[in-house]
Formats: sequence, C-alpha cells, structure tokens
Amino acid sequence: MKKSVKIFAVFFLFASVLYGASEAPKNKSDAAEQCAAPIKMKVASFNIRFWDIPPRWDEMRDLIAPLIAFHDLDIIGTQEMSVPQRDYILSQMGDRYGSVNACEMNNPKAPRFYLDNMNNFILYRKDKFEVVKQGVFWLGKDPFPAEKKTSGWGPKGQNRFCVWAEFKDKESGRTFFWFNTHLNQLDEGERLESCKLIRKMVPKISGDFPLFITGDFNCFPNSKPIMKLLPMDGARINDARIVCKTKVYGPRFGFHGFTGKSNPASFPIDYIFVSQNTDVLKCGTLTDNLNGVYPSDHFPLVAEVILK
Repeated sequence: MKKSVKIFAVFFLFASVLYGASEAPKNKSDAAEQCAAPIKMKVASFNIRFWDIPPRWDEMRDLIAPLIAFHDLDIIGTQEMSVPQRDYILSQMGDRYGSVNACEMNNPKAPRFYLDNMNNFILYRKDKFEVVKQGVFWLGKDPFPAEKKTSGWGPKGQNRFCVWAEFKDKESGRTFFWFNTHLNQLDEGERLESCKLIRKMVPKISGDFPLFITGDFNCFPNSKPIMKLLPMDGARINDARIVCKTKVYGPRFGFHGFTGKSNPASFPIDYIFVSQNTDVLKCGTLTDNLNGVYPSDHFPLVAEVILK
C-alpha cells in the first residue's frame, strides 16, 4: 500500500510539473501581450490664461470644458490657470476628468499675484487612467526647496516648476510618465537652464518608461533651450509636430493674445514632446472660438498618438 501511495505521489508531482510548465508560457505570453498592447489617445498642451483679467475669464470660462469634451481629449497639460479656474472647469465636466495636484499655488495675498498663483495642472480622463505617483521639481538651483518657491538662476528669475505624474492605462495596465511645465518668458538664459534641468530630471524620474512632455516653453523650435532639451539622456524625445505622420493642422503659432491672429511674437512656443516609442498620427493647433471669443490667449496644441 505504501509503495502504491509513493508511486501515486510521484505521478501527481510529475503531472503537476508538466501542467505548470504548459501553463507558464501562456501566462507569461499573456503578460507580455498586455504590456505590449498599444494605447491610442488624444493629448494636448493648453495655456489657459490666468484670470487676472476678469472680463476675459467671464467670456472664456464656459468655452474651455466644451472644447475639451468635443475633441475628446484624454490628457491635457495646462499652464497658468489658477486653482479656482481649475475647479470651475472640472465642475463643468461632471466626474469625467481629474487633476494632478502635485503642486497647487493658491495664495491670493501673494505680492506677485500673477507669478505666485500660476499652476501647471495635468487634466486626465479618470475612466481611462489611474495616477500611480505624482511629484514636482522646481526650475532653479535647488529643484526641491523647503518652501514652494524658487528664484531661478538670475535677476529675472521667476517661480517656475515642472509637475509630473506616472499614469497607468486601466485597459492595458501599461505605465507611462507625463511632465508639464511653463518657462520664464523674460530671460532666455533662464529658459536654457530650465531645459538643462528638465533634461537631467526626466530620465531620473521616468526611467525606461514612455513619456510625454508638454508646456509653454516661451521659445521657438530652433532656440538653444529647445535644442538642449531634445537629445534627452536615456530617453530621446521628439517634437510631435516634427514626427507627425500627416500634415500638421492649423496655424503654426499658438499665442495670439485673444485676437486669433498672428503677431510679431507668433512662433511656436507651446509643445508636445513624445518619446521614441510613440507614433504621432495627427497633430494640430485648434482655433475654436465662439463669435470671435477665444477660450484663451493661446490656441491648444493637440496630438493623436499611439503608444507602441
């Protein structure tokens, strides 16, 4: 009897090993297939004018949420808008969108009301994406100051920072990173140092994962700051307009000062940068308006992408 039990035990163990061996590749294959599943989404960079001009905000505030909803944008890197503006826009979209709030500048009594209350919120579809981690680094000599404040690198330094988030696509389980910023408009030296710091920090935070960088960089494509940013260490990135597989839509410029028209400063200053494992199917500047009233003094830059 003992002998038969031993034989049965050996047979059961052998069968278990065989069964496990036959199932393991399937499970591993399923996991690999899930990791490789492409993600198609619509992304944007949108400078939403800070509300220090009340009549403008009263006109534009009800145009922003409909624009986002109609164009079915999945993730939007925004610049400038205040906390109350962000809250108002989200309230207009039900519970569909969330906001990455790694840094909220909200001090109405600040001496530099405009500069000390601008934000870089990242809006995202809550039904599609989950925020795994989020953070911020400041564009100054100390990226992680004790207080939410930096003076940059020179006499024209401003309170500027970069917000980031690690997103998980709920359907595929894939992870990617998003960085969103707004650079000093007064000093190219400040912008250059900011891009050097972004180039250094982004690979440290995102590792080998796919990434996006959005923002109002306040400089044109061939400028020194942008050229310093593009050959990013460990994660080479590209301007979505340059690598787009179809003709770029709309005007080349983004800033229009609420006129909808070009001006001497009308060159591309708003960007969507994508990592190499991303196909840009479409890219363009949206000029949506209601009877000549625009949702901001910048046009949103939008791209339809596939994360391979």
